[in-house]
Amino acid sequence: GRDDQRGSRGRDDQRGSRGRDDQRGSRGNDDQRGSRGNDGYRGSRGRDDQRGSQGYDDRRDSRGYGEYSSRSQDSGQAPKRIFQVSPARRVAFQALHSLFEEDAFLQPALSALAAEAQLSNNDRRLAWELVLGVSRQWGSLVAHLDELLSEGCDSLPPEVLRALVLGAYQLVHLDRIPAYAAVNESVTLAKESDPKFTGVTNKVLKLIMENGLPELTKLSGHKKLAAELSHPEWWVKAQIKRCGIEQTKRIAAANNKAAPLSIRFSPKIDPQAVHERLLEEGAQLTPLKWANGGYDLKVSRPFALSSQRDRWWYVQDEASQLVAQLLEPRPGDQVWDVCAAPGGKSLTLLEMIGEQGQLLATDLHERKSNELNTRLSLFDNVTVCQHDGAKGAPDGFKFFDKILLDAPCSALGVIRRHPEIRWRRNISDVKRAAKKQRKLLESVALHLKVGGTLVYSVCTDTKEETTEVINDFLLAFPDFSVSSPSSNPVWDELYNDALNLNPADHGSDSFYAVKLMRTR
Repeated sequence: GRDDQRGSRGRDDQRGSRGRDDQRGSRGNDDQRGSRGNDGYRGSRGRDDQRGSQGYDDRRDSRGYGEYSSRSQDSGQAPKRIFQVSPARRVAFQALHSLFEEDAFLQPALSALAAEAQLSNNDRRLAWELVLGVSRQWGSLVAHLDELLSEGCDSLPPEVLRALVLGAYQLVHLDRIPAYAAVNESVTLAKESDPKFTGVTNKVLKLIMENGLPELTKLSGHKKLAAELSHPEWWVKAQIKRCGIEQTKRIAAANNKAAPLSIRFSPKIDPQAVHERLLEEGAQLTPLKWANGGYDLKVSRPFALSSQRDRWWYVQDEASQLVAQLLEPRPGDQVWDVCAAPGGKSLTLLEMIGEQGQLLATDLHERKSNELNTRLSLFDNVTVCQHDGAKGAPDGFKFFDKILLDAPCSALGVIRRHPEIRWRRNISDVKRAAKKQRKLLESVALHLKVGGTLVYSVCTDTKEETTEVINDFLLAFPDFSVSSPSSNPVWDELYNDALNLNPADHGSDSFYAVKLMRTR
């Protein structure tokens, strides 16, 4: 249930809207970058200073950058206007090639590409908007584009389809982007990918520019609803079965919006000092509705703040904060955080157990364990090690008062933050994750003291990974039972046999958590 889940390669990655669920990206190598000028883009809502593309000559030097010199004037002919692709769009186009094909999240890839291209702040914001926006709206845009192509989107090479969707997104969803820039630069990207499709790309985008998106006439039923919601058909069917069509629409709409930035203060720093420093840096802080000690943070470029670089605060969604608080450890408790990376929940637990308690934080992966160790290095009462919880507790550890198992899962609950996840998952991934979750839960539960409590959580809402895992566990382990947290206004409102959170009703990521007690 962490943000570090990886997608499957090429599964569920459909390409058009003709009754298929999957849209493929491209593995093409688009390592050419355009000019270092920028659109002056400041976002999609009420921001100013946008400029379109420049009429640069499209010749490249050996590094892949344009020379930007005008065409020779001594020919007696007027120079031909060739649109150079702006750095932001070039980087976005490159990043989107891994929308379906790669395991890694898009955002780290985008950050690396933006740094390599030395994007300005404005260009970086535009590239970020384009990548996340296209990822969210891909299914919907492809379905509408399919209406305008006589042979459908399946007839296009992946790179050309990507350029077409990139242009359509700007025309439909970014009202501050000049239409000619969206069209001309997308046409250039398509031409670079396959010149045969230059004309059709230009024609389709001009139609959208003049008339907007067409009605969806080729789809019906669940396929049409999936296109309208820009989610995979299998997900739509599963959600309707789980919570009904109206709630499915509400969750999908919330998934297609940007997530808020929720934070907690470092346990090692005086909270008042952190609060004052953030205010001095121009931040707005609003206490979260349910998670005690958490805040909603609003500030320009939050990760450039010196307080963040000094690790005075860290990012953690409200649902994730609540999962750690649900364990309710007491000062002096022995606690095991089984799948602890990246460490946000461990920090919350350390707040609660105080210096008298002891925390074991483990993770399966070496890199994540090393990063976890660095993050928790300031605490003397924590042990960090690389370990597979499916094999039980590490050597030297036997029983714990409290265990938190935030299990690896399909991560469908964090679609707001990682919109590409929806296109990388299918029901097989869900079932495979549930099998691993059962093994983990059965292994770590044996290390819980009698009278102790264990919280099982996942950042998803599929029945296979939530209620079915718990029901099977309780049948196999009769010495465990579902427990309720202490009575207070938060748990009285949110906890009903389990914690079920979603972005539509709670403004948080989708999380499921249940509290179990060992009775004998």
